Amino acid sequence: SPVFPLPADSIAQNDSAAVIILFTGACASAGKLLKRGADAEAAGNWYEAAMRYADALDKDPSMEAARLRLLMAGDTSVRRGMRAAESRAAAGDLVAGAEEFTRVDRLLARARQVDVELPTPDGFGVSRRASYDAAISTLMARGTTAASARRWQDARSSYVRARTDFEPSESQRAESRGAEMRLLLAWASTEELAERYRSAYQRADEVLRVTLDTPEDMARAAEAVKTRALALGGKRVAIFPVQDSTSSEGSRDEALAFELSDVLEVHYWASP
Repeated sequence: SPVFPLPADSIAQNDSAAVIILFTGACASAGKLLKRGADAEAAGNWYEAAMRYADALDKDPSMEAARLRLLMAGDTSVRRGMRAAESRAAAGDLVAGAEEFTRVDRLLARARQVDVELPTPDGFGVSRRASYDAAISTLMARGTTAASARRWQDARSSYVRARTDFEPSESQRAESRGAEMRLLLAWASTEELAERYRSAYQRADEVLRVTLDTPEDMARAAEAVKTRALALGGKRVAIFPVQDSTSSEGSRDEALAFELSDVLEVHYWASP
C-alpha cells in the first residue's frame, strides 16, 4: 500500500507535543523528588533531604523551591557532619571521623553539580585535613599491627586504604606503597618456607605491580623468590599430540614415544 508523507505542520505539532510531554514528566519527577526531600527533612535526615533537593534541581533547574531548600538543608547537614566527625575522633575512632568528612565532601560535590555552593563553617578545611591525616596514620598503624600477626590481607587492605580514601599527599602515598611492598615480600617468604610455591610466586610478582618504579632492592628480592619458587615448585610434564592410530605417521609417533620414554626413565621418572 502507498505511504503518504505527513504534512509539515502535522510533524511540527507532533514534535511540540513530545516536548510538552517530556517537560511535564520532568516537572512531575522533580516534584516527587522535592516531596521526598521535604519528608526526609521532616524526619530530621538533613543529608538525605539535601541530596533529594539536588536531584530535583537536576530534573528541573528552574525549581527555585528546591534550590532554596538545598541551601538550607545542605548548610545544616554540613555543620552536623563536621560535629559528627569531631565527636567520633574524640571517641577514638579517627577513621570513622574522617569518613564523616568524606560524606560531607560528597554532598558539597553534589550541590556543585547543580550550581549550588554550600557554605562551610569556619575552620572546616583545617579540621578536614587534620582528620584525613589522622585517619591515614591510623590505617598505616593498623597495617603494621596486622602484618606482625601475619594477617596479610587485613594489613594490605589498610595500606591500600591509606593511599586511596582520604586524599593523601604524595609522601603519604609513597609510604603506603613501600609498606605494601615490604608486606608482600614477607608474605611471599612465609609461603615459600611453607612450600606453597605457587602462592609465594604470586605474592612476589605482586611486589613488582604495586608501583611502576619498584625500588631496586625490593625488585631483586622479589625476583629471587620467583626464581626459587619456579625451581622448587615446578613440575615437568610431557604432552603427546592426539593422532589417529591408522595414520601413515603412526610408526614415527611410536618411535618418538619410545625415545622419550627412555629419556624420562633415565632422567626424570627415576627421581621425579
